[in-house]
Amino acid sequence: MKMQNYLIAGLLILSASLHAADSDGGYAGAFLRMGAGSQAASLGNAFTAMTNDASACYWNPAALAKLERGQLTASLALMTLDRSYHFAALGIPLGKMGALGAGWLQYGVDEIDGRDEFGQKTGDFSDSETAIFLSYAFQLSSNFSIGASGKVLRHSLANNHATGFSVDVGARFQISPKLVLGVTAQDFNGKLKWDTQSELEEDIPLNIRAGAAISPLELPLTIALEAEKNSEQEIKFHAGAQFWILQKLGLRLGVNDGQLTFGGGINLPLSTLQLQADYAYLNDVFEEGTIHQLGFVIGF
Repeated sequence: MKMQNYLIAGLLILSASLHAADSDGGYAGAFLRMGAGSQAASLGNAFTAMTNDASACYWNPAALAKLERGQLTASLALMTLDRSYHFAALGIPLGKMGALGAGWLQYGVDEIDGRDEFGQKTGDFSDSETAIFLSYAFQLSSNFSIGASGKVLRHSLANNHATGFSVDVGARFQISPKLVLGVTAQDFNGKLKWDTQSELEEDIPLNIRAGAAISPLELPLTIALEAEKNSEQEIKFHAGAQFWILQKLGLRLGVNDGQLTFGGGINLPLSTLQLQADYAYLNDVFEEGTIHQLGFVIGF
């Protein structure tokens, strides 16, 4: 192996350590497990059964079939150490023909201290990972829907790049007005191939999420419970609760693999549009400190 291949291998290890929690270890596509959207973040990422907006293209594409109007959602995480994490998604219902969705997820780190094989500084470099989703969902019955998302993946690290593709499939089953089940298998056949001389190819682990959303009593309260597992992680558990006050102010509390999260949302009707603004507060699993995440959902 030539020196360039040793360098890129070292950079890949550094990249993994920058965005994989200790319990996760480093593996290709680790950023795909960080979640998407401020509402989900405040609920401890227990959103596979509970998802109710265009972020379904990430959490469970089958839920897109339940959209009653077009939706646009986006979120921004305020992080330390020159890191960025962004998400945006669009959902379009097609009536009896199902629903379409599209999404964009990006994680990056800037100003990483670069060094050569002798330990000498070579200047700063960046690490950026992106996923672009295209989703489709179909209602098989009034209570059961299925969906899939194809994802184009790209990882840029210093002067090297990797590209790849993976597929998510999901199902949503509404057992009753008070109980919904959801399951998603993320990143079937996921791979990233680098443009290095060795043409390094990395496998992205298949990730399974299964959960339930329960609305007990006659209250505007929803409780979500979820489990997540892939070959590179111990099983993770997620839980969240959301309570709406006068259908205007939402209060949220969650547990994301043992870490407390909370936040809220507010509905702001604007003429023919529906606007929901969201906020989430969560611990930073990669570094010391916390993350503030802001987001919105627009129905049109």
